[in-house]
Parts: sequence; C-alpha cells; structure tokens
Amino acid sequence: MYRRLKNILKYVAVSVLTLLLLYLAFRGMDWNAFVEGLRSCNYWWIFAAMAAGVLGTVLRGLRWRLLLLPIDPKVKRVDCCNAYAVCYLSNIAVLRSGELVRCGMIADSSKVPFNDSLGSVMVERAWDVAVSAVMLIAMVFFTHFGGFMVENIWNPFVESLSFDSLWLVLGVIALLAVCVWLAGHYRVRIMNSKIGGKVIGFCRGIINGVKAAFKMKKSWLFIAYTILVQLLYWLEVVFVIHAFPAVSHLTGMDALFIMMLGLVGWAIPVQGGFGAYHVIVSMALVPIYGIEQKTALVFATISHEAQIVQMLVFGLAALAFTFFLRKKRQKKTDQI
Repeated sequence: MYRRLKNILKYVAVSVLTLLLLYLAFRGMDWNAFVEGLRSCNYWWIFAAMAAGVLGTVLRGLRWRLLLLPIDPKVKRVDCCNAYAVCYLSNIAVLRSGELVRCGMIADSSKVPFNDSLGSVMVERAWDVAVSAVMLIAMVFFTHFGGFMVENIWNPFVESLSFDSLWLVLGVIALLAVCVWLAGHYRVRIMNSKIGGKVIGFCRGIINGVKAAFKMKKSWLFIAYTILVQLLYWLEVVFVIHAFPAVSHLTGMDALFIMMLGLVGWAIPVQGGFGAYHVIVSMALVPIYGIEQKTALVFATISHEAQIVQMLVFGLAALAFTFFLRKKRQKKTDQI
C-alpha cells in the first residue's frame, strides 16, 4: 500500500512539473506566429531527422548486443534492436522505466539473465557519459556558447576585480591544489561517507565501464557504433536546422551545442522531456544567438516532437514485431 501510494505521488509530481514547464515555455505565445512558423518548415528534412533517429536506435541495439554476446552468443540482433525501440517508448509512458523493460525483453527472448543485462546497461551509460563529456568540452571551446560565456560572464567579472586577474588564476590553482591534497589525505573518510561514496562509486563505474568495452573481442566495433550514434544525434539537429528557414544560418557546431542542450532536457525527470526540452533549448537560443523567443520555441517544438513521433512509431512497430516473433518461435517450438 505504501509503495503504491509513493508511486502515485511520484507520478503526480512528475505530471505537475511537466505541466509547469510547458506553461513556462509557452506562456505569452503568439499562436498565429507559432502556427506560421510550423507551416514554414520543410518537412522532408524533418522526416530525414526522424530516419536518423530510427537508425541511431538500431545502432544502439547492435552496440548493446556486443555486450551481451559473451553471455549468450546466440542473442539476436532483431531482439536487441526491438528492445531498445520499446525502451524509448516505455520511457515516454512511464519515467525511467525503459531500461528495465528492455532488459526484461532480452531476458525473455534469450539466455541473458536480467541482472546481467542490467550490468551491460551500466557499461553503456559509462561510455555515453564519457562521450558527452568530450562533446561538452568541444562545445565550450568551439561554439557560440564559449564566446557568450567569455563576453557576458568572464570578461565583466574580471573587469570588476580591483586586482590583477593573474592573482585570481593563481588563487584558483592554489585552491585546486589544496583540494587535491585534502582529498588524498582524507580519502578513507571521504570514501566511507554517504555522499563521497556515491561520487567515488559513480566515477569508478564510468572508468570501469569504459575499460570493459576495450576488453571485448570487437572493441573497435563498439567504439564505432558509439561514434556513429552520436553522429546521428547530431545529424538530427542539423536536419531540423535545415528544415526551419528562420534558423538556417546556424552551423554544424551550433547544432552540437543544441544537441547538448537537448541531452540536458531529456535528462530532467519528466516524461519524454516534455516542457524541459522546450524551456532549455528556447531559453538558450535567445541570448546566445539573438533568435526571437517565438522562433526559438518553434524550433524546440519541431525538434522535440519529431523525436517523440519517431520514438512512438518505431517503438509501437517494434513492440508488434516482438509479439509476432514470439508467436512464430513458439509455433516452431511446438512443432518440434
């Protein structure tokens, strides 16, 4: 009873947060201008973005299969890809349920135990976090975001100082050195603390996950899939930029910045990123690129809803195909 009530309250809280974010994103919107912005799009580019999303999901399924092969050499590609597509579909319906659903599906269609498949998910997560960190660094140094931060935050801050900024740099270096020394000196206490243990465990999980991929037989293929998946996510944004004339001046590096913003929007605990994606992407595009609020919101809506439609269509198709394969295999087993 207590667990059921807790789940209901959690679902209500997530729903309220989603509605609040959608309200913040769309309040004061000129709906005629919004509809006109939607009409101005070239939807062939939107379909191309959706196709890139489908291909990205397939490649994720194939990458996941590489981690499962040592456990069950006969695990099928189609089962892994279907499970991944249904995973995204499940996340839209119930927050953070997708990983459990796909692990359950693969456990049902192969000899991979549920707990072992969950372990493979942790390896995937580690690689995704590591790649995202590299892209974040690239975003800071090579996109308008870095220049915006320097011009609007760093330079005004330095100019407001009453002393030479060199002393600030030296002070930061000294502070970091002290932190490193304290971390080394009190490492046992930090590891035994609740927060410190979680942080250290998270970092170790990422490092171990990255190492695990290099130990598999086809590590080069795993890395290639990882790069291709991120490339396809980037292409999704590029295609949407081409689809919307009002933002067609944005470059490939700008698409990388928007892609990273989108990842943040999807990471916020609301179903399907609704509201969170719209708020984060539109609010960032306005000050950094000087794009009008309504234009930025139209762009965010097109980008997000293209992904949602792709996940729904591909996920439902994968779910139906999974039931078809299950009946076909069951019939074959009964004949034997």
